[in-house]
Amino acid sequence: VVVGAEHVSFSAVLTLAHAGAVTIAMVTEQPRHQSYAALAWLAAGRRRVPLLARSRVEVIRGRQRVESVVVSDLVTGTERELACDGGFDLSVEIKSMQLGTKSQLVL
Repeated sequence: VVVGAEHVSFSAVLTLAHAGAVTIAMVTEQPRHQSYAALAWLAAGRRRVPLLARSRVEVIRGRQRVESVVVSDLVTGTERELACDGGFDLSVEIKSMQLGTKSQLVL
């Protein structure tokens, strides 16, 4: 799961794909992505990565690594849980977010 739908978010999808990882969704609170259409298609469209617009990650579940995230639809209020395969070490990511050094969140 990639949080955000800006240029750097689509770059993260490409980087993950080159590393052999599969992005299961992109989540943004905005009504649509904030990137060039060509970049959005190249990175996510042709890989069929769904863009969950008007949505927000509410909960990150897992102990040492991410196991799932709960995403809420900001329009309807419905929530769904997306399984993840432990894309990052939670302790490192939380620390970097507390220090204000994290600009892109990839779960």
